[in-house]
Amino acid sequence: MSLLSRVKGRIGEIIVSLAAWVMLNRRHYLRLNNITLPLSDGGTTQIDHIIVSSYGIFVIETKNYKGWIFGKEGDAKWTQMIMGRKYQFQNPLRQNYLHIKTLSELLNLNLRYFHSVIAFMGHCEIKTRDELPENVLNKGMLTYIKSKQNVLLNHDQLAQIVNKIEKTRLPKSRKTDRQHREYLQNKFDDKELKPQSLNNKKVGKSASAAVKKTNSENLPTCPKCQADMVKRTAKTGNNKGRPFFGCQNYPKCRGIVNIEV
Repeated sequence: MSLLSRVKGRIGEIIVSLAAWVMLNRRHYLRLNNITLPLSDGGTTQIDHIIVSSYGIFVIETKNYKGWIFGKEGDAKWTQMIMGRKYQFQNPLRQNYLHIKTLSELLNLNLRYFHSVIAFMGHCEIKTRDELPENVLNKGMLTYIKSKQNVLLNHDQLAQIVNKIEKTRLPKSRKTDRQHREYLQNKFDDKELKPQSLNNKKVGKSASAAVKKTNSENLPTCPKCQADMVKRTAKTGNNKGRPFFGCQNYPKCRGIVNIEV
């Protein structure tokens, strides 16, 4: 994968990290980034950012997408539309709820101490904005965080929370990231990685032709984050045995391209 692709794949997290560092007073907001926590089933969960403050614990899930975003709070999947193609991805509200539940159990704290924040950082437009709660944002994240002013935790509790997370989190390493990807692939291969059909037949035909060409020459780039893609085969479900291209940044990015067979 090229350096440019890696930068594009992580730009959302970088923007959030830098903004939080510069604009939030470190005396009142304690910041943790890229946290991998163990789960009771032997797997792991990865949280982009945690900000621990007197006003609660902000759990931030970043999404670096382009195009149009469609989704509702209760939907299992949301949809990205870009260049006439549609791609589904896990509802980030549900995804972040699992992160918060994990932290709630780890810290033995009620859910009322947590604030979920979904931050879309790419050049995207949320087309169902009016049907989503206020914590789904593509701008104004720090303003939203600062709007929470009810004191919920004291300074001693903040130190204990950060210490507990730091002691429990897995090391930041390629090995940790690889093991987390393998866990998700085994868990979601039949749900998240199977190729999505294209609604527009004309677009689907041209996309299939493009894939035929790239399959014999160079691998395609991810339609979501422009990273390199790798050839995979669906392991279970209706598409078992069917090849497709998946983003090399999975699970951070779940972009796929169908392969005509």
